[in-house]
Parts: sequence; structure tokens; C-alpha cells
Amino acid sequence: MKYLLYTIRRRFSQLSSIEKDKYGEFSALKNWNRFPRFAGVVFFAAFSFLIQHLFFPSVNPNSFLYKVYIVVYASLILITILFAFIFYFLSINHIRIHFFYLFYFFIFVVSTLSLNLLNLYTTQDLSLFAFVVMSIPLILRTKLIFYIVLYIFIIVAFTTCLTMLHLDKTDGLKITQILLYSFVGFMTTLTVE
Repeated sequence: MKYLLYTIRRRFSQLSSIEKDKYGEFSALKNWNRFPRFAGVVFFAAFSFLIQHLFFPSVNPNSFLYKVYIVVYASLILITILFAFIFYFLSINHIRIHFFYLFYFFIFVVSTLSLNLLNLYTTQDLSLFAFVVMSIPLILRTKLIFYIVLYIFIIVAFTTCLTMLHLDKTDGLKITQILLYSFVGFMTTLTVE
């Protein structure tokens, strides 16, 4: 029984042929290699949307919503530049590199999902939510248990915020879309892992 539990725990934590003690190093190396592309895409997207909102706003420039858009996009740009400097000065062998990457990833997820909640004031579109949950395996390498916790957190937090901010737009279809996008994202994560 003890061997069976050990085997299940080991398989659950690694989902590959990599030994458990080397899995952390492997994940850190993969995330280190992914950071420049990930940060580049976030910077380019945030900069493009910031320029679009400054010169061709999709909402009233005098509204509170407009100011929140500007702050979120500008913050993403500044945070991306800050983390690029941090990653530049830390070596791959640095013990905190994985922590910094997870922290940057968390900021990206929260910012993007917040933008989707803002978009729901003017549209019915959940495309940013779908983008986030389906891109997770492409931009983050970590243990399966962290993926499970992350997807549960995203579903619960987004659904709660959606209900609090957009009760009139919360219906069975929206909840089904959230669950379906999350399920497809998690299946993609299992496949990539």
C-alpha cells in the first residue's frame, strides 16, 4: 500500500520520465527559456492596446472605464519591463527564478481576466478568458497539482467576480462557456505535459 501511494504521488507530481528531484530544475529551465517570448507578447499586446485606447478609444474617454483600461495596460507594460530587468540580472541557477516567473504569470492572469471583466460592460465577449486558460500550458511549466489549483482558482474567482459585477449578464450559457474553456485548457495542459 505504501509503495502504491508513493507511485501515485510520484506520477501525479511529474507526469513524465523525469525524476522528481530534477523536475524543479527542468521546469525552471523551461520557464526561463519561455520568458522572453511570453514577456515580448505581453509587452507588444499591452502597448498596442494602450495606443489604441489613447488614440482610438472604444469607450468614452471621460468615463471611469477608460481610465481603468489605461492604468491596466500601462501597468502591464511597466511590470513587464521590471521583470525583464530582474530576469536579465538573475542567472538560470538562481534559486528564486521560478518564483519570479510564477509571480509574473500570476500578474498576467489577474490583469487579463480583469480586462475581460471590464470588456463585459460593453460586450458579451469571453475571448480573453478563453485566451488565458488555453495559453497556460504554452507559457508555464510546473507541477500538475499547481495546474489543478490554478484552473480551480481561475474558475471560482472569475465566476465570483462575474456574478458580483455583471449579475444581469450571468446566466447558464456564460457559466457553461467558462467551464468549457477551462476544461479544454486543462486537457491541453495534460497533453503538453
